Amino acid sequence: MNPAQKMRTINEIHNLINSNNHKKIKKRNGQELTLKSPKEIIDEWGINIGNNLSFKGRTFPQPHLFFKDPDNKFTLPINGIFRSEYPYKSVVISNSNIFFVYDKNERCNHRNLFIEIMKKCRNKKFQFSSDFHPNNVAGYGLENVNSWGNIDDSLKGMNITQNGNSLGIIFCSGKLEKFYDKLKNFFFQQLNIPTQFVLTRNLENQKRTNSIQFNLIDQINVKKGGINFYIDFIKEGVIKSGQVFLIIGLDSKSEKKKLIYSMTSTINSKLNNFITQEEICNFVNQDKNRTLRKMFEVAINTINIGCPHSPDYIIIYRQGGNEFFNKKCVISEIDNFKDILKEYREKYKEKEKFHFRNTKLYYICCNLKSDLKFFETEDHGISKAYFNPKSGLVIDDNVTQSDKFEYYIQPQFVNQGTATPCHYQVMYYDKSQNEENELKIEDLEKLSFYLSFYYWTWAGAIRMPSLLKMSTTAMQFFTKIFNNQTSYIFKNPTYI
Repeated sequence: MNPAQKMRTINEIHNLINSNNHKKIKKRNGQELTLKSPKEIIDEWGINIGNNLSFKGRTFPQPHLFFKDPDNKFTLPINGIFRSEYPYKSVVISNSNIFFVYDKNERCNHRNLFIEIMKKCRNKKFQFSSDFHPNNVAGYGLENVNSWGNIDDSLKGMNITQNGNSLGIIFCSGKLEKFYDKLKNFFFQQLNIPTQFVLTRNLENQKRTNSIQFNLIDQINVKKGGINFYIDFIKEGVIKSGQVFLIIGLDSKSEKKKLIYSMTSTINSKLNNFITQEEICNFVNQDKNRTLRKMFEVAINTINIGCPHSPDYIIIYRQGGNEFFNKKCVISEIDNFKDILKEYREKYKEKEKFHFRNTKLYYICCNLKSDLKFFETEDHGISKAYFNPKSGLVIDDNVTQSDKFEYYIQPQFVNQGTATPCHYQVMYYDKSQNEENELKIEDLEKLSFYLSFYYWTWAGAIRMPSLLKMSTTAMQFFTKIFNNQTSYIFKNPTYI
C-alpha cells in the first residue's frame, strides 16, 4: 500500500478499536446477549490508543559524489538518485582482456550489442589500449544451450584463458539465463575470470536501454579493479583530517549444518575500495571464534597496508534482527574483536606507525525489517496528504528508547508502496574518559547514510551501508558457486 492507503487503514482500525458500539448476539435458546464494546475491553486492560502520531524528524543533505574531472566537479544526487559521470579511476580495456559469450541460436547481433556497450565506455572516458578494436574482440558462440553438459563441453573446447585482468560479458538469452549459477561457477572458480551478465531481453526495451547500459558499464569498471566515484568524508564533516576508519560489514548464515561468515571491509581512506572474505566453520564456539578472529585480523592487516597508520575507529555493521538476536550476536562475537584489538595494542606498543592504543571499536546491528514506517505530511486543512520521506531521513528521538544508542535512517526514496527504514542499534562501543575521542551519534548517522551510496549495481542510495549489502550478496554468491571451498577472498566486488 502507498502511504495514503496505509494511513487510511490504520485510522479505520483505530476507529474500530475505540468504538463504543455494542454487538448483540442470540444464543441457541433465543436469549439475546449484549457484548462489551471494544472501547470497554481496552479500558479494562488499561490500554490507551492515541491517534497523534506526528513528530519532527531531520533529513541529511545529499553527499557530494566526486568523479574524474579536471575541475574537481561533483554530482549531487537528487533524492538519492544520480547519473554517474566519468569514473574516478577507469580500467584499461584491450582486445586481450575482454571477451563475450552468447547463444548462437538467439536472433540478435551480439557483436553490435557489444560495440554499443564499448561506445558507452568511450563516452564515459574509459581507457582503451592503442590497438583496441571491438571487431577484433573474441566472441564465443554456444551452439546448443539446452543442457549444461553441452554448454560445459563447448566452453572447455574454446580454450578461454585468463589474460591480464580479464572480464567476460555473457549475453543471456532465456535459455542461458537458467544456467546463471553454473556459468558463474565455470568462469570464476575454474578460470578465475569475473563475468558481467547481460539479459538481452532488457536491452530490447528502448526506453531503458541507455540506463541499463550505463549501469553495466559502472559494474564492468569495478569488476576490473576501477573506482567509479568517491565521497570526501572530511569535507562532509564526518571524518577529521588524518583519521583512518576501518568499516566492516558482517553477515552469517547456516547452510548444510555449517556456519558461513561473510565479511566486507574497507582497504583505503576514501572508504570506496573493499575486500570480502568468506569462511565456513562448525557451530562449535571454538571454531566460530577462531574463524572470526582470522577474518578480523585479515581486515586489520589489509587496511594497514593501504593507509598511513592504524585505524582510529573500527565500525562493524552487523546484519541484525530483533533485540534478542542482536544480543545473541554480541555475546558470541564482540569478545573476539575486543581480544584481537587488545593483542594488537600490545604487539605494536612501541611502533609509531601502527600503534593501536587509541583505536575505538563500534559494533552496530542493522535491522532491515523494522516495524516502523515514516511518512511526510502536508496539511490541507480538512485532510492531510501523506508521502514517503525524502532520501536521508534520520530519526533518533520520540520513537527510540532513551536508554539505548539507536537510530533509524531511510537513505532511499520510494515512489511505489511504502518505504521501510533501517534500524541501527549500537550494541557496543569503547567508552573513553575523553569524550572528544568518541563518535557522536550524528557522525555515525551521517556515515551510515553516505555509505549507502557505494553499492555499484544501483545508481543511488540503498537501504543499508554498502559494505553490509556487499557482504550479504557475496555470501549468497559464495553458497551457490563455491560449495566445496572453506574460505575465499574477493579482492574486488566481482560478485555484484
